[in-house]
Amino acid sequence: MCVPQNGHEAEITGFYTYCTIILAWLPPLIFSLLVEAGTDQKYGVIAVSSFFTIGFITLSMAAPWNEILDEARSANAKQEKDTSDDSAEESTAEEK
Repeated sequence: MCVPQNGHEAEITGFYTYCTIILAWLPPLIFSLLVEAGTDQKYGVIAVSSFFTIGFITLSMAAPWNEILDEARSANAKQEKDTSDDSAEESTAEEK
C-alpha cells in the first residue's frame, strides 16, 4: 500500500522479504551459538533482545502510517501525471 509505483517495486519487495524472512533466523541462531558455546543464557537473551531494541528504535523514527500512505499516493499520482503527459507529447509529435 505504501510503495510508490515508480519502477522500483521489486527492489523494495525484495528488501522487505530479506528483512522479514531471511533475517528471521538470525536472533535464534545467535542465541543458540551463545548457549552452545557455554555462555550464560542471560547473555543470549540480551543478544536477542538487542534485535527488538534496534527494531523499536527504527520504528519509532518512522512517520505515522497516514503520512506514509499520503506520500505514496502523491508519488503515484505524480507518476501517472508524468506518464500521461509523456503519452500526450508523443501523440502530438506523431500528429505533426
